[in-house]
Amino acid sequence: MDNISNLSTNLPPTKPINDNTVAEIQRDLTTEFKNAAKSVASLYKLSTQRNTVLRHQGYLDAIHDLINVIQNNGDVENWALSKKFELEGGMSKEEVAASSPPWTTESLTKIPDDYKFTMSLPLQHKFPPTMPILSAQRSKGRSPKKQKQQEQVYTQPHLAEGSSSDEEDMFYREDGTLKRRVEENKAEKRPKV
Repeated sequence: MDNISNLSTNLPPTKPINDNTVAEIQRDLTTEFKNAAKSVASLYKLSTQRNTVLRHQGYLDAIHDLINVIQNNGDVENWALSKKFELEGGMSKEEVAASSPPWTTESLTKIPDDYKFTMSLPLQHKFPPTMPILSAQRSKGRSPKKQKQQEQVYTQPHLAEGSSSDEEDMFYREDGTLKRRVEENKAEKRPKV
């Protein structure tokens, strides 16, 4: 047996099918699409107008609130901060009203007796590691032969006249420290026969 739910789609049409019927359906379809497009456009236009009016109304309400605070000699900065905190969802209007008493210019110049001064100490700062000095960085990973070549001494370019023999035996290493030349050390390093 066939499924009865598909019966309406399987039945022959009630109107005869010809070119006029297809053209009429096409015309109705185009009209409905045009109406739908007009509806969407009018919905967009109305929602844009509504948002603009609500924005202007919000600005007007803010100006009225600001005028009321100024007329009552209130602290405008404190009021603005509490409004901002309220709008961000921090506290309700009742909590803000309870936490911020009406301010006067006299109360701003005097510190209350029960005011608690607090000071928070900064956290310990950790300095990032720095790069090692160039001489330490270069000697890392070298073979002993290369290190020995690096420690090869450099003679002073010229000695002052009248210098002693001790000064003639002094040499400068590459890192700038003095080294005394000793001939016996060289003799000890030679292989014995």
